[in-house]
Amino acid sequence: MICCHLDDAGFYEALGPGLVQAVSFLRRPWEDERFSSVRALADLPVGKWPLDGERLFVSVEEPLTRPADLTPLESHRRFVDLQMTLLGEERMIWRPLGGLTSRGEWDLARDIRFYEPCPEGSIVDASDGRMVLFFPHDGHGPLVAPKTPAKIKKLVVKISWALLNLKG
Repeated sequence: MICCHLDDAGFYEALGPGLVQAVSFLRRPWEDERFSSVRALADLPVGKWPLDGERLFVSVEEPLTRPADLTPLESHRRFVDLQMTLLGEERMIWRPLGGLTSRGEWDLARDIRFYEPCPEGSIVDASDGRMVLFFPHDGHGPLVAPKTPAKIKKLVVKISWALLNLKG
């Protein structure tokens, strides 16, 4: 897992062209003709927006947060998640996969496996311009309410492992 402010993300661009393209979009979404009227990330419309087909895409969502003890953890094999909270407050739970209790088999079509909640995991504050990258060995539980559950706006950039300079 990597947690940093978007302003500092350039340091990690050596991880590969997928991260370079994702960070470039996050810094200047209005340069994409689909979002020419957007002046801030929080103005992005809800939906799934491909940046490089199915290898790199942005999902903008408006979900509800929930208590940590009700938040299942998840992991992915083919994609790295870059998550950012745009409006509201969100915490995320991180735990290494070893020791997590699976809630079932891999959903290969969605590239996801769920695990039992683990509220004693490490808590990451994903607000205030921070971006969090979760890799295949990272169990993560997004949408944790810092206080009471509330609606937030967030984005998730899915970056194919093939677009990164990493060995898996």
